[in-house]
Amino acid sequence: MRCSNRACSVVCALLAAACARTHPVPPYPPPVSTERDAAADANTDEDRSEDGALPSPRGLARNIIVFLGDGMGAEQLAAGRFVHAPLRLDALAGPALSTTDSLTTTRIGGDDPPATDSAAAATTFATGTAVENGVLSETADGEAVETVLEACKRAGKATGLITTSYFFDASPAAFAAHQPSRGLDHEIVQEMLTVTRPDVVMGAGEWVISGPANALQPMIEDAGYTILRGKNELAAWDPLIQPRILALFATDFVPVARAAELYTMTPELVRTANSPDPSLATMTQRAIERLSQDPDGFFLFAEDEIFDQMGHRGPAEVAWANEAYPAQVVGFDAAVGVAIDWVIANSSFEETLIVVFSDHETGGYRFDHAVGPSTGEFTAVTDRGAFLYGFHTRTPIEVYARGPGSDAIDNVHNHADTHRLMLGRLP
Repeated sequence: MRCSNRACSVVCALLAAACARTHPVPPYPPPVSTERDAAADANTDEDRSEDGALPSPRGLARNIIVFLGDGMGAEQLAAGRFVHAPLRLDALAGPALSTTDSLTTTRIGGDDPPATDSAAAATTFATGTAVENGVLSETADGEAVETVLEACKRAGKATGLITTSYFFDASPAAFAAHQPSRGLDHEIVQEMLTVTRPDVVMGAGEWVISGPANALQPMIEDAGYTILRGKNELAAWDPLIQPRILALFATDFVPVARAAELYTMTPELVRTANSPDPSLATMTQRAIERLSQDPDGFFLFAEDEIFDQMGHRGPAEVAWANEAYPAQVVGFDAAVGVAIDWVIANSSFEETLIVVFSDHETGGYRFDHAVGPSTGEFTAVTDRGAFLYGFHTRTPIEVYARGPGSDAIDNVHNHADTHRLMLGRLP
């Protein structure tokens, strides 16, 4: 993910951007009109029938909770079920099988086209618009495309982005930034925190604000954020006193082998009571506590990036990955369970939509379903130096949902359909 040299370059870029600011960001965004239905506003010409009529949208659910297992394919989920069945997510409708191809995949074509990356995949399910790999929620002409999070914010809802990766990684960034490249870290961070400004942001990346004298902290606080560091500060957080937070975490986990992908937070297999970072389930619970206070409802995106990191590292750590995948599924599923329990206790599936899916599969992971995950292997590999690295694959992923519009889940065939599912516009 991010080495120390990359971290230093990002910090320097962010420091330069912060120093260049001449006008402070107002503590809260200007009010937005909610007279028009946000889902109807999101309709595009692509959705028109032959007679030019727009579909009648079901409309936004009051609450939308989206779980993404980055790199989590059907085999990874099956490995989790093999050792821990049933999963909480199995109470949702589905699975629907969804393709994940980006414009890069379809444009290049051929016998072995490149699979999507997380930026293009997230852009498609966040906006309904297919883009080239690496692009975040804008067209080839540089035009920003409204995301589900922005539609919810425009409808007056509270919004949140939480991830086990660094908080401005491609998947969360696609919901809150519009950039031609996922590599434009300082532009992404600035847009997320000073323009889009979700109410709750959690993830790794404390090194982003740990520059000389914490020079970035004033910019973040000008945008209305309270900065929390570590799981203890998250546990002590009072949402009534600090309604907008940027929570940053780090791991003390040391990978088994030296390979390209680091771990931004602690894998569930090795998580202990002494781990410095919280689980995705804890992050989900705390985020919902804050977001559910909004009288207009909320949108929450919760990502477990560690599946992707395992998939990339898997060929170098096969035995460890075979043991770690089931534990990661169980941890991810526990976060889904937090949301399900909240709906049962505090809402209903008539007004709250839960969606669970992946952006792509990573590693070509397979295991012997008769023997179990201990016999797993990775097939999407190539030889780079001394190590084998897994890659994203074009394997269809599974989509689960329960709540408004989930009765149409059989109509989900690609990421654009999942976008429509989130907005309540899936026919």
